[in-house]
Amino acid sequence: MTTSPPAPTTLAERPRRLGVGVWDALVVAAGVVLVTSPGLRGQFHAHVRLTPTRWLSAPSAMAALALVALVVTLVGRRREILGLLGLAAVSLGLAAFWLLLGHHQWAGPVLVDLGDDHGIHLGDFLALVPVAAAGALVWTAAIRFRTTRRV
Repeated sequence: MTTSPPAPTTLAERPRRLGVGVWDALVVAAGVVLVTSPGLRGQFHAHVRLTPTRWLSAPSAMAALALVALVVTLVGRRREILGLLGLAAVSLGLAAFWLLLGHHQWAGPVLVDLGDDHGIHLGDFLALVPVAAAGALVWTAAIRFRTTRRV
C-alpha cells in the first residue's frame, strides 16, 4: 500500500512563530534606545512640533517611542499577535515622529511649499519605510490570528 507524501504547507497555513530570541533582541534594542536617547539632547537639537506653540525635544520623543516599544516587545514574548500589532503602532509612531520633526540636517530641500513653516521635504519620503513595516507587521499578525483561530 502506497501513501502519497503530505501536501506542502504554505506560510499562510502554518506560520512560524517568532522565537523568544527575536523578541529578546527587540527588547534589548528598545532598551538601548531608551537609555541613550536622553544623552543625545546636547548633540541633536531638533524638536518635534506638538502644536504651533509647543515643542518636544527629539531625543525625548525618541525615548517615549522606545519606552512603548520596550513594553510592546515584552508583551510580544508571551502574546505574539499583540506584540506584532504593538510594533506596527510603534512603526506608525516613528513615521509620525519623522514627519513632525522640525528642521534638521537630513530634511533635504523643500519640494512642495505648504505655508510659512510647512512643506514637503525630500527626506519626508523616508517616513514611508516605517509605514511599510507597519503594514507588513499587521499583515503578519492577521495571518497569525487567522491560523490560530482555525485550530
